[in-house]
Amino acid sequence: MPITQSGSQSSTIERQTAAKQGILVIATPYASGFDHFFIADEVQFKFDRCLRVLQETVQDLPTFGIGHSLGSVIHLLIGSRYAVQRNGNILMAFNNKVLRLPNF
Repeated sequence: MPITQSGSQSSTIERQTAAKQGILVIATPYASGFDHFFIADEVQFKFDRCLRVLQETVQDLPTFGIGHSLGSVIHLLIGSRYAVQRNGNILMAFNNKVLRLPNF
């Protein structure tokens, strides 16, 4: 589900529609950089902290990690470093390096 600027009319409509369908989106912003392990740790910490606050409100919802490009790499690292309970991951364009065959 696309998320628009906070406070915009379309954002409010999207949030209301998602809430009616029992969907909760927890976005964990991070500063881009080359220390991907640090970023993964920071993102997981933020997610865990948010989930603890919402623990009484949110129960029995499936959890999916969704990432594009570096976000996909971060979700792969989180899944390999932590015993996260996820129903799945949606990884889009997780490798932005040029594909090439050796010796060509």
